[in-house]
Amino acid sequence: MVEESNFSSIQTTDYDMTDDELMDFCYSDNLIKCDNKSISYHIDNILQIPDYLSMKNKKIFEDMFHQKIYDSKRSMNMEELRLITILMHQLDVLNLNRSLWNHYLKSGTCSLLTINETNFKIWPLKIKTMIQYAQRPTTISDPNQILVNDSMCLKYVNEYLQELNSKQKQLQEQLMLKQKQPHGYTNTIENILETFIQEQNQNLRLQYEYDMKLVEFDYREQLLVHKFHEEKPTQQQLELTKHLFHLKYDYETARQDMILTEQHMSNNILPEVLCRVESSLPSSIQLIIDTDLRHQLCDRHRHITKKYKIEMMAIIIDTMKVKLEDSQKLFDDKLANMCHDQHLLPIGQRLNQTMIDMIERHLVFITEKIAYLYPLNNVTK
Repeated sequence: MVEESNFSSIQTTDYDMTDDELMDFCYSDNLIKCDNKSISYHIDNILQIPDYLSMKNKKIFEDMFHQKIYDSKRSMNMEELRLITILMHQLDVLNLNRSLWNHYLKSGTCSLLTINETNFKIWPLKIKTMIQYAQRPTTISDPNQILVNDSMCLKYVNEYLQELNSKQKQLQEQLMLKQKQPHGYTNTIENILETFIQEQNQNLRLQYEYDMKLVEFDYREQLLVHKFHEEKPTQQQLELTKHLFHLKYDYETARQDMILTEQHMSNNILPEVLCRVESSLPSSIQLIIDTDLRHQLCDRHRHITKKYKIEMMAIIIDTMKVKLEDSQKLFDDKLANMCHDQHLLPIGQRLNQTMIDMIERHLVFITEKIAYLYPLNNVTK
């Protein structure tokens, strides 16, 4: 790589390429395609050019680079830099995707938790669905008719991870070739591009973090359900606990909704419904010739709009409080009734102590799950 040096005007091409053409230029040689079309399609999909590097938004990248590099004596081709950045982005995405799929593998091979009390394993629904669609014959319209077993999931996930490794090696080779081509490419430029990618991919990393935590929470919850089933509960007990957990989810979601809204209010962040309130002046006011009258009406308009938003926020908060109180009461009443009814049943029909412990652990788990995932889910939307 060229050592530190100054460089100046950035060259751009007059011809605007499409994203597909840009992708073709990314690779000096034809990349080896995966034999599994389902896996190949999925990986190709996550490696699409992101909006911030797309040719339709080319000014975003060019403006960033002009702002970072302002003293130069050497010229550089902007499209060559864009190609390098695309490859760097793709490698970043591959690393994120590999972490997620390693989570899938651990979930299906009893190694997701540091301390696993049982040989319980479960493959995420996403994996099973991908396999069903990949193996669906043209004669079967409903992929759910295809049964997916443990060995099929293990084989598919391992093949996917192998393809990720292969794709990473190919992209790294392409990146090294591209980095040798631009005149004046330095460590400083590389650091600028890496920082730019990290900033632009922040929400993407949060989404992957959310997906990985969701795998962990789903695994832990299925493990709790599995242990409860090992106690051979009756159908009535299963329906009872299912309803109780449903009410708990409703309550914790309403509680997090309230917490998040109050945090947004303290930071002057309005709910989406209020962001859509038309705050611009009506054209009839803007066209008034009398300056004093126009200013007077402008002030009234701002005052009325501000007052309306404040009143609407109060209504929204009050509505959320009612929902929170109602959901809490429903859950508390259900839990109290369950405890009361247990004492009225014959001993043989009651929940045993292990079942009670598992129910309590499940309720605590739901609180933890919603408290962690709910705010993160709202950030990634």
